[in-house]
Amino acid sequence: MSLLSSSTVDGCSLLYVRLAVLILCSSHLLCVEAIYCGKRNCYDVLQVSREDDRTSIRRAYHKLARVHHPDRQKTAKAKAEAEETIRIINAAYEVLSDPEQREEYDYMLDHPDEMYYNYYQYYRRRYAPKVDVRLVILAIVLICSVFQYVGQWTSYNQAISYLVRDPKHRARAKEIANSEGLLAARKREDGRRYTREEMKDKEEELLRSIISRTVELKGDCSKPSLRRVLLIQIFCLPYTLFQLMHWAFGWIWNYYILRREYDEA
Repeated sequence: MSLLSSSTVDGCSLLYVRLAVLILCSSHLLCVEAIYCGKRNCYDVLQVSREDDRTSIRRAYHKLARVHHPDRQKTAKAKAEAEETIRIINAAYEVLSDPEQREEYDYMLDHPDEMYYNYYQYYRRRYAPKVDVRLVILAIVLICSVFQYVGQWTSYNQAISYLVRDPKHRARAKEIANSEGLLAARKREDGRRYTREEMKDKEEELLRSIISRTVELKGDCSKPSLRRVLLIQIFCLPYTLFQLMHWAFGWIWNYYILRREYDEA
């Protein structure tokens, strides 16, 4: 998961919600029956008022759930009716037990003329992706770390390739290779001689190896290290802060409190 993919998912989800609202709202009656408690008032379903708190709503829900439980019914018809009643009771409790949903539902009751906005709010909550923010942050950090590490290798290899083509560094690398006898081998281990192309490739690889071993690159082109990626830096942040505080305390102690000269400590 990346940041781009997360924002794309959110954008697509909102688009799907809007399309769902337009489709479902092709008739006002269909929309009314499709959201919240349908044509019934959720407060009336649970036999509570808008002033009742969550405790009262929960108590009313459990009371009605016991009374209308399908297992307490004796006939098949009564059980079927009880199942439908329980479904509506559960829907009402889901709406009224959640502060955010209850606020949106109250707004719909107070503003029935804003039907499309109310439908949008309902379907946005139903279909919007529920992603743990911690997982999103972790995914972003991991993806950034991977891109950083790959970028390090890309910059490093480009720098080595440039140095291999540079006459000064190339000559120096050949000198080292000749002094170590690395270019003297003309045959394979099985006795067959290298072809001209194979010798050229072998020499290039050898020069790259020598330059990477003898030339110290710095800055963005330095040798790749996991210590420079975001994930490891975050992991090592407490230790880094400790070192910084230790240095700052030492500087204050030596040069501010003890009044030492700058070259004494």
